[in-house]
Amino acid sequence: MGVTAGVSEVVITTKLFRPDPRHQTVRRERLHDLLADSGPAAWEDDGFGVHFALFGQTRADIRLRILEGRRSRLEERMEEVRAALARTRERVDSYTLELQRHGLESVEREVRWLTELIETERRVDQNTGKPAVSRETTKEHF
Repeated sequence: MGVTAGVSEVVITTKLFRPDPRHQTVRRERLHDLLADSGPAAWEDDGFGVHFALFGQTRADIRLRILEGRRSRLEERMEEVRAALARTRERVDSYTLELQRHGLESVEREVRWLTELIETERRVDQNTGKPAVSRETTKEHF
């Protein structure tokens, strides 16, 4: 019995990824829906960042509704935190109070930022028809 050494031929094929046009259409429609959505889901913590990141492709009226909705939601949250602070001030330790105060300051800061963005959004650049959002306005928040 002998062992015959054989050479196997290995064929490597490369398949390029080509997106299915049906999926591209679905993604395009989903993006269109997302850009047009200005309801409560766009104002919440989970959705606002995504919507804000797409503001450059979003119509001005939708941007304004999202900003106003977000500000309204945060003003509600601010009142809830203030009420909780007033109720629990005597019953909690100083660290808990400090944490609540910090949370309140964060919400107040975001409300101020949103107010500035709303005011800027309402001032439209006469040459381009686009809002005159400055880099400083968006940079201060982050």
